[in-house]
Amino acid sequence: FLQGAWRTFIYGDNYYDSSLWTMTVEFWGSMLTFALAPIVFFLQGRWTLSFWVCIAAVVFLALQVSYFLCAFPASLLLYPLLAMDFRPNRWVRGAMVMVSLALLGYAGSAVGIYRPFAVLDVASDVGLRQACVAIPASVMLVYAVLSVDEPLSWFSGKVARFLGELSFPLYLVHVPVICSLGSWVLLTSGSTALGAAAAILGSILAALPLMTFNNWWVQMVGALFNRFRRGGPIAAAPAASSA
Repeated sequence: FLQGAWRTFIYGDNYYDSSLWTMTVEFWGSMLTFALAPIVFFLQGRWTLSFWVCIAAVVFLALQVSYFLCAFPASLLLYPLLAMDFRPNRWVRGAMVMVSLALLGYAGSAVGIYRPFAVLDVASDVGLRQACVAIPASVMLVYAVLSVDEPLSWFSGKVARFLGELSFPLYLVHVPVICSLGSWVLLTSGSTALGAAAAILGSILAALPLMTFNNWWVQMVGALFNRFRRGGPIAAAPAASSA
């Protein structure tokens, strides 16, 4: 409880649930983004060169702290790119999606199509590989999807929304479930398939109540922020939050 509530954010504790290792990066990266965003918004459209220099400088400074941390200022590049009138056609977007997915498949072994990344194999820090490959690929993929003038309707459909809401709780619980229920079923039955099925089903069932709590928590935070910002009633905030 202590790790999930605050220690993982401040100190990076994750020995009970190893999935929590990302929380400290996401917490400080979000703080960095919130601090940088007003500067970026102010410079955009006024001093273009200063804007790009600012982004580059913050990315450089983030790299000195953590390779993973540079993902957050780098993602702010999406703002000016999406603000431009230029939009790639569907063929270019399709190529961007395929290239980005191919790059995201690189897991640190320079074999096959990943042989050009052999220079990164010697790097013991997985964060370096992420900074050089996964982060640019992720920005490219998100831009390719968001630059569509008319997004596909199923992106915002009920199934897509449910999967999006389930993804984060599922990410948090899957390792403890694999190491408990999944391992127990595997050892008692001797079947890898049954162990995997138990881990998958158990993870989903464990994530569902967390998903409900997370949705309630986000609505409450949205309600409080909406009241603080506009002075409106808290009851009207959940709808505004979901919008």
